[in-house]
Amino acid sequence: MLHMRADATVDEIMTELEDNFGNIASNDTLLSRFLSAEQETGESVTQWGLRLEGMLLQVARKTKIDDEERRSMLKKRFWRGLKSEELRNATRVHLENNVTYEELRNKVREEEFEVKLLKDKDNRHKIGKVSQLAVETDACQSNELLQQLMKKIESLDRKLEDLKKEGHTGRQIGNDRAVNTTGEYRQRGFQRGGYRRRPNYYQNNRNNDHTANSDKLMTNQPASKEHLN
Repeated sequence: MLHMRADATVDEIMTELEDNFGNIASNDTLLSRFLSAEQETGESVTQWGLRLEGMLLQVARKTKIDDEERRSMLKKRFWRGLKSEELRNATRVHLENNVTYEELRNKVREEEFEVKLLKDKDNRHKIGKVSQLAVETDACQSNELLQQLMKKIESLDRKLEDLKKEGHTGRQIGNDRAVNTTGEYRQRGFQRGGYRRRPNYYQNNRNNDHTANSDKLMTNQPASKEHLN
């Protein structure tokens, strides 16, 4: 590029740059690449159009193509290479009405915008449904947990009542045992006391013997007097 004239035109400079740094693929390769190009995932309509224009420009620099044919090729490839079938169906009528490439591109952009709005609306609606479902699920889970908790509380209450009943029964049994034991002790004490209060047979026998002797003595005294007389 150092040998270029100072007054070189833009086309001359672009040609020189293309010769030094441009694509060195053959015309057939460039044309085949252009005709098989498609919109990539995540690539907007505008980005797709600009990329396709650059590919056709490379073809036009190595092949003599008039302006009308170039625009026709660009329009057809642009529409056919759209990734979204929904966009193709929505803009087919514009392609068949023989509009220019720029008009077709703008129509496709409009449809792309409308489709995006509808998708965003659907997504928000789905998110709302998912959120509502999540809330309902949480509510159901909360109700289930509450029911389980109530059941556990009722079970604990029943166990507590059973323990209270067992404790009352145990105390009653203990009291009954204590009463029975006290009664037994009292009965034993009464029996022992009765034993202490038994009559003194030995003393009674002595008293009886003494009384009998006295009676005998009294009986014998008159007889003695008679004998003396």
